Amino acid sequence: MKKFFITVMALAAISFTACKNEAPATDSEAEGTEVVEGAEVEAVEIPVEEVQAAIESGDEESAQKALTAVQAYAEKLTKEGKVEEANTYLLKIQEFIANNESTVNEVASGNATISSLISTIKSIPSKANEGADAAKEDAKTLKEKANDAVNAAKEDAKTKANDAVNKATEDAKAKANEKIDETTNKAKDAIKNKLGI
Repeated sequence: MKKFFITVMALAAISFTACKNEAPATDSEAEGTEVVEGAEVEAVEIPVEEVQAAIESGDEESAQKALTAVQAYAEKLTKEGKVEEANTYLLKIQEFIANNESTVNEVASGNATISSLISTIKSIPSKANEGADAAKEDAKTLKEKANDAVNAAKEDAKTKANDAVNKATEDAKAKANEKIDETTNKAKDAIKNKLGI
């Protein structure tokens, strides 16, 4: 559950980061392109090769679209409950970023959004793995606590059973002694009556 939560939180951070720090396009940047406000990136898997081509081209717009598509696809997988698949996909992208750091840094240096997307993508798998490790540790602790509770319950039941047996034995002895005393007193009284004492 923690793994899922951490991944969702990381993807939400990507979402918020991707929407901030966008510099307005200059006339030269906007020339020949049409910006559609509110357009959503389709959440389909974008192969690592396409991300690589977009970043290596040096075109900030292509790189930003590719990285935003990576984010959207990872979010889609996470929302569908496919956390492992999302992590595997993001690990591939993270590996590419690590292996091509100089090219990636060159493209990201001029664009805060790209830089932020890259930073977030780099940190997601490690955060998810940390969450998985924490969840495993929590499960181990929970298992130990459950075992302790079971052992304590066994000991408690054993103690109660022994106490019940001891009490029943003591009660039986007490009743037997009462009967013996009662019978002995009746016998004494009967002998005294016969002897006239």
